[in-house]
Amino acid sequence: MNLLRRPLVAAYAVIVLSSCAFSRPTKLPAPIPAHVSAARFQSLRWLEGRWRGTTETGTPFYEDYRLVDDSTIRSLSLADSAGGEAKDSNIVRLSSAAIFLTGGTSLWVATVVTDTRLHFEPIKGATNSFTWVSESPDAWTATLAPRAGQRAQPATVYHMQRIGS
Repeated sequence: MNLLRRPLVAAYAVIVLSSCAFSRPTKLPAPIPAHVSAARFQSLRWLEGRWRGTTETGTPFYEDYRLVDDSTIRSLSLADSAGGEAKDSNIVRLSSAAIFLTGGTSLWVATVVTDTRLHFEPIKGATNSFTWVSESPDAWTATLAPRAGQRAQPATVYHMQRIGS
């Protein structure tokens, strides 16, 4: 090999290897859905009811969760505590032994499901994960956070209090 080409080849190799070492994967691995039985899905009835949530700034918001059938929970964002006009809706559905949540064009899958806890990871149209935890028959929390493996941002916690059944 020509003596002038040797340094160029070595420099090119260093550049290629360096770019590989510092590149980040552009796509996170797909979340693994929790396997959920129909009986386990029924244990999520603690979500049923009308709820008042509070943002970190103290602003109230209202949601209503209803079991539509043995595999579907519908969530409505309400304009006020009296159950005024719905502003938004989501569907939590058991399908093929997994729980999916759809809202608008976004889709999440539950990766952890217990009688008192659900953790969702995004599949499409969203970047946040979130966890719902039952604290008592009349209270639960929703914690929104970046998906595992994404740039760290502080989690946002919403406290939900029952205002009706």
